Amino acid sequence: MKKLVFIAVAATVIAAALFCTSCSDGAKAAEQFLTGSYGTYTWVGDNLTITSSESNFERHFAGEGVHSVKLTKESVKGADYLTSGKYCLDAKDIGGGVWQGIFYLNEKGFRSITITLKSDGHCTVQPGLSIEEGIKFPEDLKIKGMCTRATDSTEKTSSTGMPTYTAIFFNSIKHGSLKTNWGVKEVETFTNRQLEGSGTNPITETWNGASQLFANGTAANVYYKKIYKYDSSNTFISGEFEIFIPKGTVLPAVLE
Repeated sequence: MKKLVFIAVAATVIAAALFCTSCSDGAKAAEQFLTGSYGTYTWVGDNLTITSSESNFERHFAGEGVHSVKLTKESVKGADYLTSGKYCLDAKDIGGGVWQGIFYLNEKGFRSITITLKSDGHCTVQPGLSIEEGIKFPEDLKIKGMCTRATDSTEKTSSTGMPTYTAIFFNSIKHGSLKTNWGVKEVETFTNRQLEGSGTNPITETWNGASQLFANGTAANVYYKKIYKYDSSNTFISGEFEIFIPKGTVLPAVLE
């Protein structure tokens, strides 16, 4: 009997150690382990409606009291995405009825998500965290366009993918705030302006990503850049802008 008690205690200790390997306490560890949910889905054109009565669907994805979520299918450069401005969600079609991406859990932070659509009309929704501190941006995102100096207006001309996040980051520069909105929170997104060339006629203006949004030292790899062209008399001719968020950039699990 003593041997059995010893084995049981040892197993409990080992399980606790594994559970808290990268966490300072058990409560924090529990937050990393998000339970998925089951539901049903229907397509109407490019609109997908997912319905679930499970509490985990509300708690970890849809929001309190919400049992049905509508997503829209959009295509960029031959790739299909499920998108939602409300949930700041982009999930890419990886084949076999599986869509993978990221979203913002309101009043919390960023989460990864896998949506699996089964042939019988049922589905699973699995949110999660790819690292303890949050999630890693799933792919390189580059947004390009034209800009002016006199009015500081911008026009998007291309994006490599992720329609929702393209719109979110583009809007931050279009309106000049360099901030993005996530649920009820507005956070600084681009900061630390740097000039190359003279102050009156700069050749480039570059901003780095802000650490409030891009975590774990990955903000330095994010940039928003303007490139200007002038004629021989230094009169402004044209301008281009570029936003780049590299794959692997960390978005926080808890957005301050």
